[in-house]
Amino acid sequence: MRRVMYIALVWCMTAWAAGEFFDQRFADGYTLLDDGDAQGALDYFQELKVETPDSALVDYSIATAHYALGLSNKESDNQEKATEHWVTAKNNFDRLISNSSPFLKENAPLNAANCMAQLARQLDPGKQYKERMTALKSAISEYEKVLYQQPDNKMAKANIDHLRYLLKKMQQNPPPDQQEQDEGEDGESGNEGDDEEEGNDPQKGDEEKDQEEQEQDGAEDDQEGDSDEDESESDSPPQAGDSPQDQSSDQKTESDENIEAILDSLEEQNKKEQKNLRRSTRKPQVGPGGKWW
Repeated sequence: MRRVMYIALVWCMTAWAAGEFFDQRFADGYTLLDDGDAQGALDYFQELKVETPDSALVDYSIATAHYALGLSNKESDNQEKATEHWVTAKNNFDRLISNSSPFLKENAPLNAANCMAQLARQLDPGKQYKERMTALKSAISEYEKVLYQQPDNKMAKANIDHLRYLLKKMQQNPPPDQQEQDEGEDGESGNEGDDEEEGNDPQKGDEEKDQEEQEQDGAEDDQEGDSDEDESESDSPPQAGDSPQDQSSDQKTESDENIEAILDSLEEQNKKEQKNLRRSTRKPQVGPGGKWW
């Protein structure tokens, strides 16, 4: 649970800090967000939308409130509602990516990627394996686009590393039905290749058949002598750590410890970045005639 909360904290940091850049009219809405009243913030920003229908900053703030509602619904185990809010937030952020505002150019793509990442992590890796794999890859692709434009974006780097870890873990541990399906597909393709080779070269098939018969005759002659060796080997107790299961368990423990250490380090770094963002004194940019972006 601690790890989940940390990731959520990183992914909402930019949206919350955005309140520092806006006009005083936005302050009450972002205060509601800071106090945990995401629904109240959404209602406030929607009223502001009526007053300034063409404001891109209002649209950004509404998307931010939807993102926060996704987090709160996730914490209360209302997965369906959380998904609805993140889809709405992502659609809004996507529409703002092409805006000419420097602030929106920097933050809209990042928050759109954050929404995609949250949607991917909502999917059950056991029941929705392929869907989750596809969603994780999409989120990673969006973070890559962010990092192409902002190579030093620490939040994007931290989140993409975490998603790559989740993706790799899923690839290494597919659910049983998915593993059987993959093995079945591999087996069918291999059998088709064998059939084609035998059909193209009948003489080769006869030679292989003769060779198998000779090997079978030799195996029967050696069977009696081998049985004594087999019995003595079966009496030997298995050595601890020899089985693939034991080895896999040890590796998994070490991997989990490593990723936990990395996340702890990133969490401490994130707290410092939050404080720096909160201290920001940059004023909002206003267009000609007092119009907002």
